[in-house]
Amino acid sequence: MTGAPENYDGFGSSVSAGDTNGDGYADLAVGVPGEDIDGHDYAGGVHVFKGRASGLTGAGSQWFARNTPGVPGPLTADDQFGALVRLRDTEGDGTADLYVNGAECLRLPGSPTGITTAGVTQYDAVPISSFLQ
Repeated sequence: MTGAPENYDGFGSSVSAGDTNGDGYADLAVGVPGEDIDGHDYAGGVHVFKGRASGLTGAGSQWFARNTPGVPGPLTADDQFGALVRLRDTEGDGTADLYVNGAECLRLPGSPTGITTAGVTQYDAVPISSFLQ
């Protein structure tokens, strides 16, 4: 698992389960909105833990923040990226996409290898609650 615990990380302030890679096991997205990154307080990020037959594992987990290649938007203080996360298969392709808020809502697509930054969709001024159904 990427990172180290710090005061005020907010690890787990938002969680969501869904099958991001279509293997039949639920993966878990965990928001960490208070994560300090490169001197930017409360920049935030999201961990995605892989589900397996034996349960969740940190092996092969994924980490996404504004400084992750392919994630749009600048790394800034107080963005609180990951304050609300949702895994939903809104395209009906058998893989859950990661919806995450920060200054705007982003959709990071699910794929056979898990969440990817290829084909990220940015929704300006659209509340993440629009994707909760």
